[in-house]
Amino acid sequence: MDPIRDPNFYQRPPIGAASRQYAIPAGSGIPQHGRQRSTGLSYAEHEILRQRKIPNGGRLYEPDTAALDKNVQIPATKHLLLSSSPAFRQTIPSLTSSSTWPEAKHTQRRGAFGGTEFGMESRHDVHIQPYETSKGMSWRPAWDFPGGLDSMLNQNLPLQPTQRYYVQQGSNIPTVLPATLHSQFGPTASAGQELYGPYWPDGTYNPYRPAAIRDSRFFPRAPAERFPLDHHFEHLPPLRRSGRLPNVQNNAYLPNIPQPTLDSHFGPAEPAAPTWTLLQNNYHGPQHAFPLHYSPSAQAITGPMMAVTRPALVSLTPGPQSERIAFRDKTFTWANKIYTDLLQTIRCTSQDQRGAAHGVAGTKSVMKPVIFPKPPKRSGSHFRYDGSESKPARPQGPSSSYFGADGDLSNYDVPSRPQTAIFRPQEVNGTADFASFRRHPQSATASGQQYGIPDRLPETRHLSARPSTFLQVPSYESATTALQTMELLCQEAETPWLDGMLLAGCLAYGLGNYVGAEEWYRAVLRHDPGHIEAMSNLAATCHALHRREDALKYWSEAVSLRPSYFEAVEHLIGLLCASHRAREAVSVIEYVENALRIRADEPHSTGAELSDAESDTKSYTSSINTVASYDNAQYDYDADQSNQSINSATEAQPSGYGTSGYAIPGVDNGRMLALVHAKGNMLYALGQNHAAAAAFEDAVLISTGQRKHGIKGLINDILTACLCNIRDRDYVRAKLKSKEPVLLAPDQAEATARHMFPPEGNLPGLEYVTPPFAVQAAISTTSNSLLSLAKIYQDGMSNAMEIGSLKSPTTREILALYYLSLSLQRSPSTANNVGILLAGVQQSVHPDHLVDSHFSQISNIPGVVAGTGISLALMYYNFGLNIDQKHAHLFTNLGSLLKDIGQLGAAIKMYERAVSCDGNFDIALANLANAVKDQGRVADAIAYYKRAVAANPDFAEAVCGLATALNSVCSWDGRGGVCASDFMRDRLHVDERGMKQEPTRPYGWINRVVEIVEKQLKDGETWGCGTLTPAVIDSLAHQLTLHRQFSDDGRRPQALETVRQALRYWSGQRWEGSRIVRLVERAIRQIGWQWYQDRYKLRREYPARKYARPCLPNALSPPSAPTVLPFHTFTAPLSAKQIRQISQRNALRISLCTLRSAWLPATVFPPPSPPSPCLNVGYVSSDFNNHPLAHLMQSVFGLHDASRVRAICYATTASDGSIHRHQIEQEAPLFRDASTWSVERLVNQIVKDNVHILVNLNGYTRGARNEVFAARPAPIHMSFMGFAGTLGAEWCDYVFADTISVPPDTLSPWRRNVDIEDRLRPESCVEDAEDWVYSENVIFARDTFFCVDHKQSAPDVEKGPPNLKDPLSREASWEQEQAQRWKLRKELFPSLSNTAVVLGNFNQLYKIDPATFDMYLQILKAVPNAILWLLRFPDLGEQNLKRYAEKWAGKEVADRIIFTDVAAKGAHITRASVVDLFLDTPECNAHTTAADTVWSGTPIITWGKWRYKMCSRMAGSIVASALPEGREGDEARRDLLVRSERQYVNAAIELAQGLRYPSSEMNGQKVGRGKGRLMDLRRMLWEGRWTSRLFDTKRWVTDLETAYWSAWNKWEKGEGGDIWL
Repeated sequence: MDPIRDPNFYQRPPIGAASRQYAIPAGSGIPQHGRQRSTGLSYAEHEILRQRKIPNGGRLYEPDTAALDKNVQIPATKHLLLSSSPAFRQTIPSLTSSSTWPEAKHTQRRGAFGGTEFGMESRHDVHIQPYETSKGMSWRPAWDFPGGLDSMLNQNLPLQPTQRYYVQQGSNIPTVLPATLHSQFGPTASAGQELYGPYWPDGTYNPYRPAAIRDSRFFPRAPAERFPLDHHFEHLPPLRRSGRLPNVQNNAYLPNIPQPTLDSHFGPAEPAAPTWTLLQNNYHGPQHAFPLHYSPSAQAITGPMMAVTRPALVSLTPGPQSERIAFRDKTFTWANKIYTDLLQTIRCTSQDQRGAAHGVAGTKSVMKPVIFPKPPKRSGSHFRYDGSESKPARPQGPSSSYFGADGDLSNYDVPSRPQTAIFRPQEVNGTADFASFRRHPQSATASGQQYGIPDRLPETRHLSARPSTFLQVPSYESATTALQTMELLCQEAETPWLDGMLLAGCLAYGLGNYVGAEEWYRAVLRHDPGHIEAMSNLAATCHALHRREDALKYWSEAVSLRPSYFEAVEHLIGLLCASHRAREAVSVIEYVENALRIRADEPHSTGAELSDAESDTKSYTSSINTVASYDNAQYDYDADQSNQSINSATEAQPSGYGTSGYAIPGVDNGRMLALVHAKGNMLYALGQNHAAAAAFEDAVLISTGQRKHGIKGLINDILTACLCNIRDRDYVRAKLKSKEPVLLAPDQAEATARHMFPPEGNLPGLEYVTPPFAVQAAISTTSNSLLSLAKIYQDGMSNAMEIGSLKSPTTREILALYYLSLSLQRSPSTANNVGILLAGVQQSVHPDHLVDSHFSQISNIPGVVAGTGISLALMYYNFGLNIDQKHAHLFTNLGSLLKDIGQLGAAIKMYERAVSCDGNFDIALANLANAVKDQGRVADAIAYYKRAVAANPDFAEAVCGLATALNSVCSWDGRGGVCASDFMRDRLHVDERGMKQEPTRPYGWINRVVEIVEKQLKDGETWGCGTLTPAVIDSLAHQLTLHRQFSDDGRRPQALETVRQALRYWSGQRWEGSRIVRLVERAIRQIGWQWYQDRYKLRREYPARKYARPCLPNALSPPSAPTVLPFHTFTAPLSAKQIRQISQRNALRISLCTLRSAWLPATVFPPPSPPSPCLNVGYVSSDFNNHPLAHLMQSVFGLHDASRVRAICYATTASDGSIHRHQIEQEAPLFRDASTWSVERLVNQIVKDNVHILVNLNGYTRGARNEVFAARPAPIHMSFMGFAGTLGAEWCDYVFADTISVPPDTLSPWRRNVDIEDRLRPESCVEDAEDWVYSENVIFARDTFFCVDHKQSAPDVEKGPPNLKDPLSREASWEQEQAQRWKLRKELFPSLSNTAVVLGNFNQLYKIDPATFDMYLQILKAVPNAILWLLRFPDLGEQNLKRYAEKWAGKEVADRIIFTDVAAKGAHITRASVVDLFLDTPECNAHTTAADTVWSGTPIITWGKWRYKMCSRMAGSIVASALPEGREGDEARRDLLVRSERQYVNAAIELAQGLRYPSSEMNGQKVGRGKGRLMDLRRMLWEGRWTSRLFDTKRWVTDLETAYWSAWNKWEKGEGGDIWL
């Protein structure tokens, strides 16, 4: 056999490939490749390839054109996608360059299906190549839609509303966000620009690379199996059988139109669409034909075939030298070439029209793809190879192509033009081993992949046919001529010529004569009802005729007859998606999967059958001698043909067959991978996360290789690969057995695939997939599948429904999947998701991995320790940003992490970068608003919040954040108000004009906030509902009572049944989830107590399993916390129940997240040994710095009696160098700086320190580490001084308070709170009750719970107390105080009248609500000589309050409101004495400020407005304990502690009016020496502060120690209830 002249021949698209659709991404992240021009086929090759009897042969692809982006797969379509503008414009088609089209060949096989023989597809591929000559850059095909095109149809399936996600170029990119603003997103993100797939049910359906699949007709459906769409058609419309061929008289022609020229304009086939958006899709909109403005006459028939003498129409006797058959072959080749040129002409014309439309200002046009049938190939040969034929030489050079005898110079015009093999006969010799080629691709150039094919083709005799003329520019006239010729030959054929009929139909279709095309296809089907290709072409024709249902029926029938016919599968899926029938699309994919899946009892070999793809790896010689056998061979040629060359089982079974788990060769694994991936995407969009995860698992296993243990086995392999570089093998074994995640830096993660699949990291399931860009596409799909699977796992960690085969995945498994995904393809979205996971990981990197230099760079950031989860998260965020510097989510999440570690300035810069990337990104805008508000830039924060709300009005975080910011500066315009049964909850409303209104209706932004809270809390009632299944009940009951297994009382069976009954009762009820969590937490506490009793009281040791930590059911997911935080409830108009539930929801979230931690031991933490002699009390706080808490408690830790209490301070923030921090560090018996510690380390240290009582000094304030308490490291947990309210948590046992701050009637009904049975009592399950707040037990202090250190640290403490026993000394001290006070008043307000009364409030302005400010204005109106002194806290509030004062009370009153700046702590306390009467804020009292004020001697009038709000009652506790005991003190308390709004106003007016200052010295009274009740109260406070209970810090510490011992004694005895000191 002659050698193959053109070695680049095998770089063409594979011969005989089945038609496929291709994804056309918007851009590419893959390097460009150059195009190598290719020569044509020799006629020998042409004939041999035509003889192949198996349809859908695999393809070899030609690296085309320097402008070709290898990330976009060359479209070789059964139905070509061309662009027709929805609004056709009159443009001149650009036909200066023509190109040829590669035509692929098939071999044929016959299979039995249900005892009936069906025709198998016979077709070749027409490859639409990029048509762009301007510059060598990433090209956009003519049918490429902006934003990602569905290469089959531009479909759109409306989805249910989902959370926000960021769309990257090319495909949809759902992501996740950090804890700053919780948000969930969709499951997957593109790891690059996909070449094909996935099918997105929202319309971006990217079909797959052409590759054949095993003919499932050899695998008939089980009798019970039914095609999913059978209900849509029981019987197709009958095919007409009245005639053998359609009437051809006028089929080829449209109405007479003037003769065309090459410059003919193409007008619109129908009126232009008024609008055209990406949301339109082709299945719904009309299809534009391409009408011809001419009607060529019979005399106009010209073309290259006219130079060939047509033999006489005598009997077509078949034979090897038949001239008639030779003529028909040449005619078929010529007509085929004309058809491909016609399609190119249409494409070029449409491209020019699109370009013209884009050039019109304001025009928004999207080209509408049109499906065109692929030209059929010839199915047999009737020529013999003549070895004496000359062998023309091939011109050299990469930029030229030689096309043998034909010599078509048009192929030199455009390098991007596709080529057709069938019409260019050329002598080629050589050898080719296709299987070897697929396994061993060779890289030939730096710009692209090329293959050398060592194989041989069987000999075939041929005759060279050289048409004497050629068309450099394809014309519609030539196509009309070709159609006439084919019609004539079909009419003259004695035996139906199905090839010609198919080509005639294609030509008619291409000329816009859809009715004629339909007749031709129906004619084929009349002769062969099972002709799948004709059936699919008929469906496309019906679609072009706007008969969508008919198209659906024919494509459905094609899939039903042959599930392996992926062209019909893909079109059918696209049509269903466009029809919003994604569920049926999933059913079709599942049907195909089931038909092709290899069952466990099936052999992997089925004899001599070959799949479609295998047709390119086998060659056959022809024995066809008759026209009849020729045509039969086209569809029904079987394995038992006489000259079949399949001689061995090795040849019969394709390479890699069955490696995917489906009856397909390995070359098609990428295609099946993409199909399963598409199924996963659609299932996720349908909300079926479990099924979607299973689909993604299947997709991953196709690529990575089937494993006995499925995805679990894969994860184990990944983890092993991740640890392969660690030399400590014991560590590796322990790590693989543990639940801890394996931590890798990004560059280490990128090596995962290489370590897992050495040496190059090639996926075993893709071993046989070729060529390189198809492999890359499959790798991309695998990476996306891993990313999607990991994302679903990440969103569903501990989800209420089992997710995939892992059911309850942990961070360990999810990170492993991300690592492999990242190693296959770099992706900013993967880096983003990994960063989010790692930011919450408590472990550190192994020392062997710390040698990386990148860690040293990260460790330079303050507060970041190299190798920790936070350092790794920072590395991944930066890694992602190096890939995509416009990734708004990465900037946002990086900003949130920086903010969490105290780098506020850097965080703001990151948020600003995110907003610059996407100005409407609501998450980034809200986070930026939060950050700048923390910087004190409230005005900027409000602007950003408003932008976030404008971008997304339903974004609860932005709505509530805006409300909080507006409240903080008293900007009440549009605030509105709420209307509750108790009108006092929001007594005064403010309308849009800033005018106060009566509470007649709910409206405004504050009402919107309350509505959001109500909805969120209502939704939370059903959280965890359905968790308690019978199996869960049995398992949970066993765990909760296991600690009683060895008890002597034999009560475990009874306890077990009691728990079971309660759980059964809870099952399916509201509050089910929260009750389970609280019960488990109560059990953990009781098990710890039982361990203490066994070990230290009974002196018994039992197996550790007795004290096993009960596990929460896997079905429980972390509940979402309400948008309004517990701290923000202080000033929000919410009910007691709402406030309680907000705290409870936050506590539940903390509990569940902590109890899921992998670092928790299998048992509860061992109890501390008994006190000997003192209790170890741990204080955990982030505020051991220059903070109000440190100001108030800095002496407490050193004042403890060492024989009773040993204080251990755990500081969770780094030192600020303040004197307060220094004092605490010096005086505390043990001070631990835990600012860089993980929760795990801190918890373990607390256990090691033998802590008996752990005190939470944060609560729900900034910097809290409540996870430490949720882990239950100590027997007793207590809270005070940090958060003025309930924590609503089972991990808080006691609140230290007093009867003023916490009235006993606000406690929960059941108070014992000791054992499991207490949690089961009905009195403990009163979640719907409105009138209680505190579930914790309360330790009621004797006087006040509030600790004040002023007696030790106030600025004037050096003076010491006055000598109250000596009347003269006492008067002298008081006179000195008055003189100093008046002097300071004159310094602050030099122009103030001597007789003026100074009313003041030094709280932050957020505590002033409209009703409070209205009270202040009433008081000012009634006291004309009074001024109101407020702080610019913040300064933006000044102008707002001044404006409202003028509107509500007039300018005179507004002018008497004076603002000053905030002073330093010492000056603040000193100048507080200038105020005559401090007007407290009833909604949220002064706390530390109240203590500062009463220390200065200034009386405070306060109103505990809400019994259920501690924050509203704390000033009452402070003032009451500051006043002396006895009759005078009681009278003073009655004056200053009021009970209603009216009493507040009247008391303030009375006290202010009763104060008289002399205008000048008269009658012996000095200026500034006032008279009245206020002066009496002032002297009482000032003189009594040294003996006051409030300022007696030592007494407070002693009382606290008593409280500690009372709580410990109760715990030891197993007693519960509140404690009264």
